[in-house]
Amino acid sequence: MNSKLHIHWKDGRFSVLIRPIGDWGGETVKKLDLLSLSERDHLVLQHINYLKEIGMDCSNGGKGIFSKICYAGFPHSMVFRANGKIEKCTVALNHPKNLIGFVDTDKGVCIDENANQLWWQPNLLSKCYSCPKVLSCFNMQCPKNQLIDGYPPSICTDEYDKIY
Repeated sequence: MNSKLHIHWKDGRFSVLIRPIGDWGGETVKKLDLLSLSERDHLVLQHINYLKEIGMDCSNGGKGIFSKICYAGFPHSMVFRANGKIEKCTVALNHPKNLIGFVDTDKGVCIDENANQLWWQPNLLSKCYSCPKVLSCFNMQCPKNQLIDGYPPSICTDEYDKIY
């Protein structure tokens, strides 16, 4: 981070979620020189402090029941790729179900609302609404689990404990 750069950004419509690069599987990750856990935590904290310094909202650090909600589980949370694609999940990059729109030079931002809705609208069984772990099944903890990885729309206690 360049300490000589003095930017101040205060716009409540936007926030930044700081996440380090991690091992999400595959062969390519074995070639990466990943930081240790303490190094990653320190670097993330540096970035969070910088965002505070310039007045930008940071989404890190939530506690409580809502801290486990994935960013992709919110209707207006999107990943804008350099190639103009708009996706929901930063783990499932380039997966066809992750694509929800694109940026067009003439039309602007074009969102497929049906594709976007799959990421945030719950698909639950009626018995699930009385379960104490219902929030995780609202497809908000990790929408990718259901949409891309094929987990069932509701996760009963035994399955919940195996996954999380």
